[in-house]
Amino acid sequence: MTTQRFQSHYNDIIYLKKEENGYTIIVNEYIQSGTAIERIWDEAFEKLISNYKNTNKILILGFAGGSIMKPINSYFPKAEVYAVEIDPIMITLAKKYFPENTKDVKLIESDAIKFIKKTKQKFDLIIVDCYLGDAQPQDTNSINFFVKLKTLTPTVLLNQLFIPTQKNELGKISFVKELDNLYKVTALKLPYNIIFKF
Repeated sequence: MTTQRFQSHYNDIIYLKKEENGYTIIVNEYIQSGTAIERIWDEAFEKLISNYKNTNKILILGFAGGSIMKPINSYFPKAEVYAVEIDPIMITLAKKYFPENTKDVKLIESDAIKFIKKTKQKFDLIIVDCYLGDAQPQDTNSINFFVKLKTLTPTVLLNQLFIPTQKNELGKISFVKELDNLYKVTALKLPYNIIFKF
């Protein structure tokens, strides 16, 4: 195994590990791209999405190396996919080391919050997977952000890192109670993540 180190304005230090089954991107000891991420989204799509045939336009907020694309191409092979990624280093790594993930996606370098505020495009599915290491940008957990998303799509999937052994983990998802007052929220608990659908 070899590891490369990249300095990023947004993610501080990004590590790229070459392993037997491909590359993995790690920030603050948390995997951002690689086969582990593929497995998360594969299970989420299988268990949370039923209207595969009606999902023709998808927006991903937070792309990193784009490991979500293999499950997307499997479940939604005809979908037009847009992805917003704030970090130009991540975009460079995705194009160089994960080229199969970038060939079928319209990749946009932008802040996800600003992009959502400005866009008028409609989507069949929006996936929120914004992380800077293990931290989510604060505004991506605001009710106003989710209300805006629901004007653009009937279905939102939100990836929330959730590590049961750490303190204050329940506080990180306290916004879900308020969200559940507005929309029907379904949760899929995975070992270190919760995927919310609303």
